[in-house]
Amino acid sequence: NGLTYSTRQFDALVKALRALDPGVGIVAYDMQGMGQTLLGNLDIRKAAIPLENQARDLHDLVRTLKIPGEISVAGLSYGGALELMYANLFPDDFTNFIMFAPLLERLPDQDRLMNYYVNVHRLWFPLDPRNDDELYDYYLRIFIYATYPMAEPIILENPYKLEAVFRMVQGVKNWNAFKNVENLPIGKMHVIGAVQDEHVKIGRLDDYWKHIPKQARASYLRLDGSKHKIPEQWPQVAGAWILQILAKNPNLQTGLIFEGDPYKSVAKHGSIIIPLNKAANCESLLRTVP
Repeated sequence: NGLTYSTRQFDALVKALRALDPGVGIVAYDMQGMGQTLLGNLDIRKAAIPLENQARDLHDLVRTLKIPGEISVAGLSYGGALELMYANLFPDDFTNFIMFAPLLERLPDQDRLMNYYVNVHRLWFPLDPRNDDELYDYYLRIFIYATYPMAEPIILENPYKLEAVFRMVQGVKNWNAFKNVENLPIGKMHVIGAVQDEHVKIGRLDDYWKHIPKQARASYLRLDGSKHKIPEQWPQVAGAWILQILAKNPNLQTGLIFEGDPYKSVAKHGSIIIPLNKAANCESLLRTVP
């Protein structure tokens, strides 16, 4: 899931996948701090939720379900960061790691603002015994409570969700994908970026793709005409691309970079053209065109 998501926000992608190929099995689950994990769970308010804990929870789920055959994992944003952490810890569990706009590091604008608050606080309250990290978290919590409901109204669906999101951000704030590439599995990493992404900038994602060891790269799709929430904005495109990966399209196994056009329902790399069926429809156009 993305940071403020629950499994419901993947309904459009699940529907698109099932329409394209009813034979694909799908498991959707809520991570700690999301969806149904918040029902009656008050411990969420007491401490940060480390990203590594989320990865180990998923590992336990995979072992518990005992799904036969090959399985792949797909996630958005925070979920993409979880995949990258998971790929370093348990590289053999999944056949493919499919990451939509994965969170790579602290969001630059938010990080600069928090550090500014910490520096001003030091000027005004030089005797405050809290260290910089504690002050950072203090202002981060205020920032999330003050701004996230306006940017992400879904965060108000549960009275504990704001605090849960803060605890998840607190637990992922020191994550840096650039420093965790040595153990990535060979030929399993599939990245999908949104050219107009307002959070994970496409240029930074390009930098990360170059930073991944060549032997780990499988495919990189740069989707034009899309913002951050690719599975919601373009569920048919996302579903079609996932199916190409699951079908082991040989063009998606060697680290090629594709330019995707959801309005034309294609992804291109030079003379290689991959159709993305049922991508452009009235509903998508109405959502994205002024």
